[in-house]
Amino acid sequence: MRSDNVIQHSGVKRMMKGKDFRRQLYEMIRAQGEPVGSFKDFRKKFAANREEYVKQAVEHARPKISAYVKGPFVREFSSKFGILCLTEIPDSILMWSHYSSGHTGIALGIEIPPHWKMLKVKYSNTNTRVSIRLVWPEDPIGTEETSLELVRTKSKHWAYEEEWRALSPLEKLQQEARGGRTLYFATIRPEIVKEIILGLRFPEQHMAEIRALCKGKFPQAQLLQASLHESDFALVMKQLA
Repeated sequence: MRSDNVIQHSGVKRMMKGKDFRRQLYEMIRAQGEPVGSFKDFRKKFAANREEYVKQAVEHARPKISAYVKGPFVREFSSKFGILCLTEIPDSILMWSHYSSGHTGIALGIEIPPHWKMLKVKYSNTNTRVSIRLVWPEDPIGTEETSLELVRTKSKHWAYEEEWRALSPLEKLQQEARGGRTLYFATIRPEIVKEIILGLRFPEQHMAEIRALCKGKFPQAQLLQASLHESDFALVMKQLA
C-alpha cells in the first residue's frame, strides 16, 4: 500500500479510530524527538490532521514491514500454504532449460478446472508495497489481501514465464518424504490432461514406457515432443505417432 492512498484503506480507517493506534503513533513521534506535548494535546492534533499523521506512521513503519515480510511472514505463510506454478507458453527455451533438466523432462498441458482459483502473476520493477496491517495489531496479521499480493508479484526479469499461480493449504496436498525433506504434490486428475509434451532431449530408452502410460492413463491427451525450429532459435511441438 502506498502512502498517498493509505487513508482510504478500510484497515487504516479502523486503526485511526483506535486509542492504541494513537498511543503508538504518539510514542513514535516522541521517540523521534519531535515536540508533541501531552497525549491529550496530541489527540487533538491527530483529530485535526489524521491523514498526515497516518502517512508519517506508514513511512516510519516501512523498515519494520520489510523485515517482517522477509522473515516471520514468509516462514509462517510457507508453513501453511503451497503454490502451484503454471505457464501459458509450452515452447519457452528458457523454461525447458530451467525446469526440465535441460530439455530431458516432460510438460503437461492441462485444462484448468472452474473451481481452481488462479492468480495471474504481475511483473514489476519494484517490490510490493504491502499493507500497514502487518505492523499495527488492531488489524489481523497475514490477511488474505496481503498474502495474495505477495504471491502474485514478481520481478520483471521473470516476465517471459507468463506465469499463473494457485494456492493450496498444505494439509490438502499429498506428502512425500525425500532426502530428509517433506515434499508436497497437487493431484492432477487424468481427465484434465490434454497434452503430454516431451523435451527435445527426452531419453529414448523411456519412450516405450511413456507411450504405454499415455495410452493407459491419458487416452484423451496428445503426445507431443519439442524439436528445434529449422531456421529460428525456437521450439516447435510435433505430434508423435
